Amino acid sequence: MSAIHTAKSVNMEYALLIEDHPLMAEAVGSSLWRWLPGLQILRAYSWGEARDFLQSPSAPPAFVVTDLQLPGSDPEHTLRSIRLWQPDVPLMALTMLDDLSTLRLCEQHRAIYLCKTAAADQLKQTLQNWLGHERWLQWSVQQVCLNHPIHGLTTRQTDILRELANGRSNREISELLYISEDTVRTHIKTLFLRLDVKNRTQASKIYLQHKNGLQPIQA
Repeated sequence: MSAIHTAKSVNMEYALLIEDHPLMAEAVGSSLWRWLPGLQILRAYSWGEARDFLQSPSAPPAFVVTDLQLPGSDPEHTLRSIRLWQPDVPLMALTMLDDLSTLRLCEQHRAIYLCKTAAADQLKQTLQNWLGHERWLQWSVQQVCLNHPIHGLTTRQTDILRELANGRSNREISELLYISEDTVRTHIKTLFLRLDVKNRTQASKIYLQHKNGLQPIQA
């Protein structure tokens, strides 16, 4: 597991980073976590992951930082969709695009713009000015909470994770929990995103390490 918090814990705010390039995601995510330990940093590595999450989050993100060159989307579609699903969330476009049309697009969708060529200090200063002193100060203080991403899962998500760890197939889980296989697949995609894992084996390992301390949210 990365040191970056990648899912929402109980009663803890979070920010969403949408970035398909692993090195950029790691660099920006690590910086956000270091500057703002009072927030959890949830990372989406594809437009599909971001779309699925933003359409039905349990709570809106504190802010969103997104690339504009994502496979499966284009800059206009990305910004327009995020604004459709999260009309009031603070939104930053962190991109290599530096043309006038991109700047106008950001202005149109109320997104602050920063080029990826900016230094880390410039990103930090831009975030401070953008978010405001009060919120920056609030999030720069470590909150006392259960920080592991497995805490904060819903009861249904915890049930599915448990059955994954038991080695059950999607069909077996659907029959056991009386839900459709499509619903099982959707929950598993969300679990992978929240736990920052790529496969069932990694998810199962996390469950087995932490199962005795699970405190699922009722949903």
